[in-house]
Amino acid sequence: MKITEELRQYYLPYFQTMKDLEKALFFEDSALNQKKAFAFIKSAAEKSLISSIRYTKEATGVISTNKYEVHFAVLPSGDLVYYTVNKNTKKKGNYHRVMQLESIYNHLTKLGVINESTGFFDILNDMVFGEAVLKSSFMQKASNVDSITNEDGWSSISITSSMTVDLEFPILNGSSQIVLNMEDKEIRVGYIHFRIYNSYQLSRFELLDAADALSGDEEWLMSAFLDAFEEEIEEWSPKCLTLDRILVEPVYRNKGYGKLAIKELVKLCEILGVDYIVLKPSPVEEADFSDKAKAQRKEDIKRLVSFYDQLGFDIYSLNEEEPFMVLNVNEQCE
Repeated sequence: MKITEELRQYYLPYFQTMKDLEKALFFEDSALNQKKAFAFIKSAAEKSLISSIRYTKEATGVISTNKYEVHFAVLPSGDLVYYTVNKNTKKKGNYHRVMQLESIYNHLTKLGVINESTGFFDILNDMVFGEAVLKSSFMQKASNVDSITNEDGWSSISITSSMTVDLEFPILNGSSQIVLNMEDKEIRVGYIHFRIYNSYQLSRFELLDAADALSGDEEWLMSAFLDAFEEEIEEWSPKCLTLDRILVEPVYRNKGYGKLAIKELVKLCEILGVDYIVLKPSPVEEADFSDKAKAQRKEDIKRLVSFYDQLGFDIYSLNEEEPFMVLNVNEQCE
């Protein structure tokens, strides 16, 4: 990157020598990485009960701990630089440049910004969602469930969901057990697999890269969504959930459990601030390319489109390809 006098003056207080500064500024700049690192530090400090943070300029600030004031800045490359001031002696020292979020986490822990009970994934969760709505392993069972009355008496459907943060990309991999709650027992009748993306944290290229790392179908679905919702993504960076699979065990089908499970998933999205649910209404791909299999696939797609249409999903089709469907979660809340 081009090193200007303005950059030198802005970041010089965080380096011991001009040579160190120019070496650090030599690395390629990345507005996205800078934003990620700053968001991570902000989430860590604001989550902590043993430190406080104030912001001095764009991408700079001071974190106050029991022992130190940690004066930090995030470089255009996304690297963290900081120095400490001992509160008792007023001595300045401990100049460091730190790369990668895991290393930033380790330094913040050693400095007493956060204690070890606050895990790396706790902070990543907060960073992804913008507020503390998850634990590193999130378990949720909806209390406001739809009841069912059948020959066995009162029952309801709920979902129990767990999510983990992907180590390579700031996305969540999630799964939900579909649970039939009866008066005297609970039965697992199916499952849902999904992923949550935050377009504020990821560029278009990184969204596609993250989806492609999971599967070709996921990459196709993300590409179609980004093309159809390009304006919305540019304007306000929504969060989206891609529905990978929902399965109800054969013995429990045709009882409305699948629809109720999707309604519970929508409630989960409302809690997490997810704006869109995106899916491809097609059966699981089979290695059968016969004319009969192709005809059956078309019928299955029509059936699934009808199923999701009843739940409020809108249908989209680009370049005469198979359709995909999107639910605007915010409209469901109105």
